[in-house]
Amino acid sequence: MKKHTILFLAANPSGTDRLALDREARAIQVELERSGYRDCLEFVTRWAAEPLDLLRELRKLKPTVVHFSGHGGQDMTVEHRPNQAPRRYVIGELGGKQGGLFFQGSDGRAQVVSTAALEETFGAAGASVKLVVLNACYSEPQAEALLAHIDCVVGMGGSIDDDAARNFAIGFYGGLGERESVIAAYKQGRAAISLAGLRDGDRPQLKVREGVDANQLAHADGNVLHAVMLHDALRDLPAPECRADRIPRGLKGLVGEIWDRAASHEGVRVGLGLLCAAQEALSLDVLAELAGWSYDEKDRFVRDARQLLLEEPASWAGVEAYRPRHDWVRELIAERLGVATLRAHHETLSRELATWPPPADATRRSYAVRHALAHRIAVDNWSGVRELASDLGYLEARAHAVDVFAVEQELREAGARCPDPDVARDLVDLARAMGRESHWIRDEPKEIAGLIWNRLRRSGWTAQDLETRITVPAEVSFLRVRHAASRESASLERTLDGHASWVRACAVTTDGRRVVSASDDGTLKVWGLDAGRGLATLSGHTNSVNACVVTPDDQRVVSASRDGTLKVWDFKRGCA
Repeated sequence: MKKHTILFLAANPSGTDRLALDREARAIQVELERSGYRDCLEFVTRWAAEPLDLLRELRKLKPTVVHFSGHGGQDMTVEHRPNQAPRRYVIGELGGKQGGLFFQGSDGRAQVVSTAALEETFGAAGASVKLVVLNACYSEPQAEALLAHIDCVVGMGGSIDDDAARNFAIGFYGGLGERESVIAAYKQGRAAISLAGLRDGDRPQLKVREGVDANQLAHADGNVLHAVMLHDALRDLPAPECRADRIPRGLKGLVGEIWDRAASHEGVRVGLGLLCAAQEALSLDVLAELAGWSYDEKDRFVRDARQLLLEEPASWAGVEAYRPRHDWVRELIAERLGVATLRAHHETLSRELATWPPPADATRRSYAVRHALAHRIAVDNWSGVRELASDLGYLEARAHAVDVFAVEQELREAGARCPDPDVARDLVDLARAMGRESHWIRDEPKEIAGLIWNRLRRSGWTAQDLETRITVPAEVSFLRVRHAASRESASLERTLDGHASWVRACAVTTDGRRVVSASDDGTLKVWGLDAGRGLATLSGHTNSVNACVVTPDDQRVVSASRDGTLKVWDFKRGCA
């Protein structure tokens, strides 16, 4: 099953009480690693979080859980007694009149993020988030406000001691890691405060969105998606049938019950199977064409399968399209269908929609370019995979649709999976050629035919091999190598191109995945070695950069320049 990301945002700006946020993050990590479902959860930390980091990480990570740890503000002055243990509030003028959460500003000091700003941010970019924990003092008003967009939010009803906040997190995430319900995990978090002999056990407050009640959460096995889907499933039932004892246990049970009702009709079963195999949302007209439906069957499909579907407005040529509601729902439907049936749906999509040469219709062409290879791999059609991958017109279209590095990786993975040694060898050779010419293809994808043809020729393919195994579009012409003569080593994999002047130094991270280069153009560049992709440009020196080194923990780069300075760079943030 797909991993669920827990995003941990920590902020302890200068001028505020020092909090042991690192101990809290470590304690949560330990609890999750001890849990029986640790493989389903990914814990990601972001330190010294600035306001825009929240928006960026919501977009980038699409987390299921967001945890803020730090200081909260309130609208009244609180007396802070000397020698009192650190507490998670900001007082006085800094706390603001309306209160909020305190992130770190660009100057390192506290910057308030108001309740309204938090609500707007989660409304704009928090669609993936099902649970928010605000482990900061006086955060109950923010928790209430976020219910407009989030199913469950934990906030603090007053000030809370740092140790109590940490112990709540230990108990709470220990429960989630064992797939306890959200309400059970919340109770365990409060219990953990009491077990430690601490006060403030009554400060954490769980807020649940209207329509998602405790009974639903208790049967959700810790999965809030279960509660949301159940709310939709019960919405149309008569009141006497909406009883807690009829709620299926766990997401698998709920999806199974909805599936059994919807898939009793063959047309609905076929439609769900096709959407399960499809690589993106499909319109009803396309689905009807693939499934062979009559007009009435389209309406029945939407009515009966609605609870398992997510509608994407204007997704397919300007009209709404449908896909399974969640990756978990897709996996559970696939399990019900069985391998043979799902394979048959991939074959249908490969034959009717993901065709090559592609359809004339722009939307269908886009689908074919993006997913033709995936559908052929899914049905183990390795001759079809080789035919498609060796079509230089397809490779050009694919490089335009995604990027050259993604195409190279697809070919490598296909070659590693292919059981036919001859086909596998061709796929790997094509991947190597893509990698070797990636610095040119990146800028000029339309030149891919000549670049790949000549690279294969120089790597040992004969002219006859190329004529019989490589397809060149009829409208494409280029100069062809007749006699391969190269001084390059056969072990050369790729060229990293992007600096505007000489490269003076480079340093490789300890994990061997990235390299940093220093140049006379005054910049450093970070590259991914696996794909050769430029990951970041570090700008700030005013003269050539002569040397660089990566710290042993792979977190920082130190550079030396002719401008008379050394600079320390944060790898993740890409700044000095």
